[in-house]
Amino acid sequence: MTRPRPRRRGLAAAALLGAAALAASATPGAGAAPLGEAVSAASRVTAQDPDAPDGASHRNVLFLTVDDAAIGDLDAMPLARSVLGEAGTSYTQAVAPTPICVPARASMITGQHADNHGAHTISGPQGGAAAFEDDDTLPVALEEAGYETLMVGKYLNGWGADGDLDPPPGWTHWRGTVDPSTYSFFTPTLSVDGRPRSFFRYNSDLFSDLLEDFLRDPGREGRPWFGWVNFVAPHTGSPNVRTEPPNRFAHCLVDRPVRVPVPAPRHEGSASFTPLPDTPDLFAESEPGAPSLDGPTWTLCGREMVQRAHQLRLESLRAVDEAVDRAVATLEEIGQLDDTLVLLVSDNGFVTGQHNRYGKLVPYDQILRVPVLVRGPGFDAGSREGASITMADLATTIAAHAGVRPGRVQDGYPLTDLPRDRVVPLVAWPVRDGSRPLYRGVRTTRFTHALFTDGRELLFDRRVDPAELRNLVDDPAYADTLRAARTATETLAGCAGAECRVLDGTGLPAPD
Repeated sequence: MTRPRPRRRGLAAAALLGAAALAASATPGAGAAPLGEAVSAASRVTAQDPDAPDGASHRNVLFLTVDDAAIGDLDAMPLARSVLGEAGTSYTQAVAPTPICVPARASMITGQHADNHGAHTISGPQGGAAAFEDDDTLPVALEEAGYETLMVGKYLNGWGADGDLDPPPGWTHWRGTVDPSTYSFFTPTLSVDGRPRSFFRYNSDLFSDLLEDFLRDPGREGRPWFGWVNFVAPHTGSPNVRTEPPNRFAHCLVDRPVRVPVPAPRHEGSASFTPLPDTPDLFAESEPGAPSLDGPTWTLCGREMVQRAHQLRLESLRAVDEAVDRAVATLEEIGQLDDTLVLLVSDNGFVTGQHNRYGKLVPYDQILRVPVLVRGPGFDAGSREGASITMADLATTIAAHAGVRPGRVQDGYPLTDLPRDRVVPLVAWPVRDGSRPLYRGVRTTRFTHALFTDGRELLFDRRVDPAELRNLVDDPAYADTLRAARTATETLAGCAGAECRVLDGTGLPAPD
């Protein structure tokens, strides 16, 4: 599916951020993406009134993302739950329709599902940063509307690995990590507006410092801003590539690898007594009717590795939690909190032993669902929203909040205008090949359906089976549900704009 693209636009002159974070070791960078034309009326995004005075409907946006955090991992972030969740809205049915880094992040800054923005997976054909056409993204629309824009941390997988460190369009300030150093927790290299600089500082703390410098820059006073800070935790990274201490698990080398993140030294051991969630799907033995995607049974040693990996993941989020709290406190101190939209989101979920898996991509709910907390104008304090939302909705919401016109047809909704009984299209591609889907499907607040290209098919009723242990494809009581799910999967495959909303409000039929 093709779409018309506006011409590539020039970047605003980049200004260096404050000196404090730079002195901490060495780097910030350049880059991001543009956005430009009229949005489809079906997207419901309200554009800024062209007759309004400059900045009349422009409000600040702070967009914070974490990498590979499951919805339950918010337990390790009490500060964020307090300053964003209790002071804003928690979304309990937020979904990454393509649950892996690149397509999810591209959706966040385009308002489109992966079929339409074209970056299907993390590497190979139609994968990674090279597959993403970033000349008409949300930051471009914001910068053209007078916003000062900042990107800090991880962009899209593979960015900078070819030596091209020029910022993508739309970013006034670019502090993007250069692959493969993105996953080096203590020694990342960043592109500072196109110039490489190496740092020797824990990455979450570094990113927090760079954001702090930006927020406190007196030169920005009176100009609206958009900041996107991409933390790496709890994604795996170096120097530890296996669970620690390594000798403890030396005899497990024949087992499946379990790669882990690295917590800040001050947080090491803070979750060492935290058990894995005691859910029915944890290291579950395969039974008749069990999903065919379940992995082979883990050895006892392998389970110990997964347990430790879970703890390290939680520990790595502690520094992010502190960074979130610091950012909110700074916004309050400088008098901008009440007029700033603050979002905390993960790009996809993750399983740690559930269904005998360690990872993401397959359509289990703990992989599809992501934590989303939003605070700001229009979002009630302490509320919980159970309507389905997607990664594409985030860009649409930010554009509406900022009063700008996205340059691409929007596949989603603003979070302030969500339908009930939404049918969300699902699709994923193999990790290193985005040319042919691995599966397609749909998800509602009750059902998940997926049809794999190899013929496997799944149907879950999560209301009666929240652990997704029973595949209902052959259950006659769910024949009508399966038939409707298949039709919905076919109808929404490759949908764009209003096409993605034709089934919203209908849901899927349930058994009597």
